[in-house]
Amino acid sequence: IQDVEVLQACEGMGIRQVTRTDEFMRMYFEERVKTEPVVGDACGLGLNILNSETGFMALKVEAFLLRYFCTNGAVMPVSVAGNDSGIVHYGVSRNDLLAYVKQEAERIRRLFPLIETALKKSVAATAPDLKSVERRLEGMLGGGRGKAYLSGFQAAERSRLYDLFNYITDRAKTESPAMRLRLEEYAGSLLNVRLTEGMRN
Repeated sequence: IQDVEVLQACEGMGIRQVTRTDEFMRMYFEERVKTEPVVGDACGLGLNILNSETGFMALKVEAFLLRYFCTNGAVMPVSVAGNDSGIVHYGVSRNDLLAYVKQEAERIRRLFPLIETALKKSVAATAPDLKSVERRLEGMLGGGRGKAYLSGFQAAERSRLYDLFNYITDRAKTESPAMRLRLEEYAGSLLNVRLTEGMRN
């Protein structure tokens, strides 16, 4: 699936920004839901559409949360709600592409209230064990960077899940587009644990 086909298929959906590298394209869409997990800390919920012409990833539609104060964001995995891992690039017609994008975008928008609830719950929730977070970051960053990545957070002695989530996504802005995406997906997955619990209850 060529990037230009995806862009054409998404005309009129409110594309706000496009990032494109040799590995993948990332489309940011205008936020559809505004929320304030903490008074004065405004956030928006929208969509990201990801595609790779070189096999880096399948075409995927994912929820994206943007924190307006410092423009850090997170990709919210919603596979717990039955989402597949995207649409593969073989034997896909333009009609298939259009249908997939529209179907997934609508399904994810229906999950916005659950994501908003998970975000608000994270303000009172305790951050996970930082050693396990450090190991996950090390697996992504390599070269002993996991501990260094978290050093500012540990020095501040913050323990709320919301603070950890914001710390990781804020630091992610200094990374390459591919690493930034991985870190934002990891940060989103921290909140998604709460989302999964909320869906079971």
